Amino acid sequence: MSATPVVKTVLVFDGDKTHDWVSLFKGTTLSDGTQIRIVQGSWVDAVVTVYGDSSGTIAQISAIADSNGLNTMNEKNTVSFRPDFVIARNQARGPTPKSDCRNVLYGLMTGNIPAVNTLHSIYCCLERPIMFGALKEIQKRLGKDKFPLICQNYYSTADQMIISPDLPCIVKVSHAHAGMGKVKVDDMTAFKDISTVLSLHNDYCTGEQYIQAEYGLRVQKIGNSYRVMKKIFTGSGWKSQFGGAMLVEEELTPQYKSWIDACSHCFGGMDVIALDILHGEDGKDYIIELNDTAIGLLPNRWEEDSLALRNLVLDRMDELFCKEIVTIAPPSEPFATPSSDLRYRGKRPDIPLYEDTPFGRRLISNNNNNNNNNNNNEQQVATKPAFEWINLAFGVGGIILGVLVGYMISARR
Repeated sequence: MSATPVVKTVLVFDGDKTHDWVSLFKGTTLSDGTQIRIVQGSWVDAVVTVYGDSSGTIAQISAIADSNGLNTMNEKNTVSFRPDFVIARNQARGPTPKSDCRNVLYGLMTGNIPAVNTLHSIYCCLERPIMFGALKEIQKRLGKDKFPLICQNYYSTADQMIISPDLPCIVKVSHAHAGMGKVKVDDMTAFKDISTVLSLHNDYCTGEQYIQAEYGLRVQKIGNSYRVMKKIFTGSGWKSQFGGAMLVEEELTPQYKSWIDACSHCFGGMDVIALDILHGEDGKDYIIELNDTAIGLLPNRWEEDSLALRNLVLDRMDELFCKEIVTIAPPSEPFATPSSDLRYRGKRPDIPLYEDTPFGRRLISNNNNNNNNNNNNEQQVATKPAFEWINLAFGVGGIILGVLVGYMISARR
């Protein structure tokens, strides 16, 4: 009797019915032969329950596509399952309360479901100030000349909107993306007017100088796959989402690569990201925004880029489910992010492993030299610090002195 095959279920959040993720993963397995089931749907059609016992995380969704076939027994094709991995190609929070699905995201985070990008990074990128703070940290580390981030003001409420950025400026309200919640302000009177509108709601906003752009750029990274798109504005409006723009692929320069690689380390690491840049008529570049796993792909490159994402997911799942776990010491950084990984799977060539012995710390594995130095590792012994040997000498000397004094006293008697 043949054993039941092992199956891992991947939940894909992509509400576009023209994106066929079932076909993309068809015929693929993990390196140990584990089969993969794809369930595709939208955030707004999903609910999550996390149980404290062995039942774990249960997701329910009105599926657009399912490797097992759609459930035709109900009108909404509702399916319940335990997700093992998540691919998020849409944002968990839209511009309206009805499209706010953060509760679903919180449930998946509670269940510790692995994802691309990590659920922690997806959570952080939902709010513009958190994302911009990460970019400011990169600029602080690299310098303004090497990472030309646009200057931006933050206002927690409308009452703080007293000093404006350089005018004209762009005011961005709350978390919305894709041109939503943004308005161009030409003078101080208009800046005050927009503050009176914001006073009706408890929303934060940001303000940044309006850049008269010659063109825009988007630098995209999916794993080790890069793409640069030049956005040539063709409409009359300042928003490319509504005014119109033509996209042309450009060559990846070392500068663009250094920017996107630096951003890929944000929030504990991001595999799928895109950086938006404006090239001003003054000849300068201005980095304005970081986009996470929900980035839009060129229609004529959708299948190619999605296959790169699929291969990345397969690699991540192999690391999680098919390789040996090696426990290492916690990271040395005092403020490690919540997503810092304290356990690595497979070989880590840059991390030596030690064990404690009565004679100090002994090097038992140094993957960097495993192929050449396996026979020498046993001989590498770290000596105790000098002060420990001094303490030991004093202790032994005290014992000997005590014995001699006792002997002398006995002899006198």
